[in-house]
Amino acid sequence: EIIDLPSTVPQPDKMVAYETKNAHHEGASEFKWFKAIFVASTFAADKMSDAVRLITPLPSGLSHSRWAMEDPEYAAKYANGAQKTDIAGKVKQASDARFVDGASGWYLSAGMTSLSESDHALASVEGGHEFYGTSYLTSRMGFIAAINDEDGYLGLETGARLQTPTRLAPFVGAGLFGGYASQTVSVNDDGIDNDADQVIDEIDEEDSRLSGVLFGAYPETGVHFWWSPRVRFTGYGRYLITTEGRDADSCLYGIGLAIMSGR
Repeated sequence: EIIDLPSTVPQPDKMVAYETKNAHHEGASEFKWFKAIFVASTFAADKMSDAVRLITPLPSGLSHSRWAMEDPEYAAKYANGAQKTDIAGKVKQASDARFVDGASGWYLSAGMTSLSESDHALASVEGGHEFYGTSYLTSRMGFIAAINDEDGYLGLETGARLQTPTRLAPFVGAGLFGGYASQTVSVNDDGIDNDADQVIDEIDEEDSRLSGVLFGAYPETGVHFWWSPRVRFTGYGRYLITTEGRDADSCLYGIGLAIMSGR
């Protein structure tokens, strides 16, 4: 005779199943967030990789003042060059970068910032396209991503810079940015096992949440140095003014590389 015995296999608790599913969903969302930042950064790096070979071990013009003879316009202007005793002429041809008028190319920069409500500095990366409308005015558009172990930001930015048309070129500028911010928040009282460790609402339980849209503007200042007629290095500092209020404003300091094509 076959006797039906009650099953001793524990049935899954619906609440636990829901929490686990929710935790997996949150984890998937966080993965997509980091993937988006990675893809954006990789895109800019790929654009720059082939052009990096243009960077010579030493800046051009170390042994002579006519530093940009690779550029046709510059070469035509200084074909004869200043006399050895013409100090003013030597200085002029050593500093002249007016030939960049109409040039364009890709840029990539990185920096450190304290962004949004984060208590920790965020590493940032930017990449995009820049255009010299004149030898002293540039405009650009690209992406910006910032991240640390708790927070993240991904968006677009645009800006303009007014600079001297010289090889070593101080500049002032301004820009706008907008995108989405992610923030790590405490979830030790929401009744959900957010980290899928089978413990609900432990003291240090945290979760990554999309905190919303973040817009901002910034003034900036910095300096360019033309390593060669096509390769430019940049150092800059910005004051970020965000829609989160003045308590969330912060500073960003960064360095950048641009590879310019001919006009």
